[in-house]
Amino acid sequence: MYTEIVATLALLLFSIYDIRTRELPEKQVYAALAIVLVLRVAEYWLRGLDVLLPLWIYVVLDGVTLAALAAMASLGFFGWGDVAAILLITIASPVAEGNCILMPPTLMVLVYYVLANVAIMVTNLVVNVTRNMHEVRRLPHRYRLVYTLMARPVSVQKLLDKPGWWYPLNLCGNYTIRFNIYLDPDDIVKEVKKAIQKRCISQSDIVWVTYGIPGVPLFTASYMLTLLLGDKPLLSMLGIRLNSILAG
Repeated sequence: MYTEIVATLALLLFSIYDIRTRELPEKQVYAALAIVLVLRVAEYWLRGLDVLLPLWIYVVLDGVTLAALAAMASLGFFGWGDVAAILLITIASPVAEGNCILMPPTLMVLVYYVLANVAIMVTNLVVNVTRNMHEVRRLPHRYRLVYTLMARPVSVQKLLDKPGWWYPLNLCGNYTIRFNIYLDPDDIVKEVKKAIQKRCISQSDIVWVTYGIPGVPLFTASYMLTLLLGDKPLLSMLGIRLNSILAG
């Protein structure tokens, strides 16, 4: 359990960095990976490893998960800091143990992560339906649903004054659902000012923006839920009886 505690503390620290700068300190990340790896090997060496499924199944599932996230990061859907967080989690909890009866903890982290994002999108949907329907109706039909789920309308002037980590999606009428996650607030302001200089938007116009949600805090919260709840909720939803698994 010491390994999981150290990994969680490291993830909480990296979450602070991710919230503030959307970047992780490289040296600290490598140090945390090394420390957690040493602790994990030491714990297994001292107490052994007892799992329900063959070990190679967990190795394959963990490897496929990491490879898939790395591929998505290379395409710009995830940051490499998010991949580092998942790698840290995988090293700390590579197999089902504790409250995880059957499923690899890394897979359960992704399940909770997806559920958290669904909750965020539903919340955004409610806000847009109750407050921004006038702007929603002005969207092209093909973008109405996805923008209602993932974006909000703001004035160009407000975006210039407080860009935060809000990424514009339809500058100059060019609608998209993709954005460069590596842009910082200053870069966002530069993009908006360039659009103003082109005279395709004005400061009084409304643009749709999406928030660049920091991934590491969500992965950290998902890992903590995995440690607390494990895979029991998922197994129950799938109709898999824990008693039969444990008895088998």
